[in-house]
Parts: sequence; structure tokens; C-alpha cells
Amino acid sequence: MSSLSADAPYPGNVLRKHWSIESIHWSLDCNFLQNRIKRKTLKAARNLDALQRIAHELFSLWRGRQINS
Repeated sequence: MSSLSADAPYPGNVLRKHWSIESIHWSLDCNFLQNRIKRKTLKAARNLDALQRIAHELFSLWRGRQINS
């Protein structure tokens, strides 16, 4: 798809960053139904988005923690 060599670092970095963002958006939509929520104002949308991202990060940290026995 490109004339760049197969080991070119730049396209790989761009693709990884893009898909990491897309996976966060997918996860927020699946877990919090973000695309179905109707927001009345821009401020409400930003506040809700911030709260959902905080909750998503907390759940991700909680799910990945190690349990010491």
C-alpha cells in the first residue's frame, strides 16, 4: 500500500496510535453506550465524556491489578 520499506517505523507508530484511540472509543461505546446518549449542551457532553473516561480508566486499572496471596 506504500512505497516505504516494510521496516519503516513512522507508519507503524501512526497506525498503533490511531488504533489505540479507536479501541478506547469502541470500549467506551460498548461499556457506557456513548453513541446512544443524547446530550443537550456542549458543556454537558464534555462533562459526561470526562466522567466516563475517568470511570473507564479506573475499571482498566482495577481489572489489571495483581492480587497478592
